[in-house]
Amino acid sequence: IFHLTETHLYNRYMQHLFATARKWVLIFSSDTDDPPGGPFPHFRSRCFSSDVPQGWELRKRLDNPHGDISISSFFFYEKRAF
Repeated sequence: IFHLTETHLYNRYMQHLFATARKWVLIFSSDTDDPPGGPFPHFRSRCFSSDVPQGWELRKRLDNPHGDISISSFFFYEKRAF
C-alpha cells in the first residue's frame, strides 16, 4: 500500500481488499503515518490499522526479519464470525 499515494485510491483499495477476503487479510507495511509530500513522491507510509473495517481482528503482527533494510512488518487480520 506504500505506492497508493492518492487518498481516494488507497481508500478504494482498502475497501476492496477487505470486502473480497473470505477469512484472512495479510498486509506487509509499516503502519506508520507520514505526511504526504515526502522526499519520495511515489511512496507514502500510512497508519492503515485505523482503516481496517469493523468485523476484522488483528491476529498477529510478525516483525520483518530484515528490519535493517525494510520498515515493514506482516499484519494478519482475521474476519470474525458473526
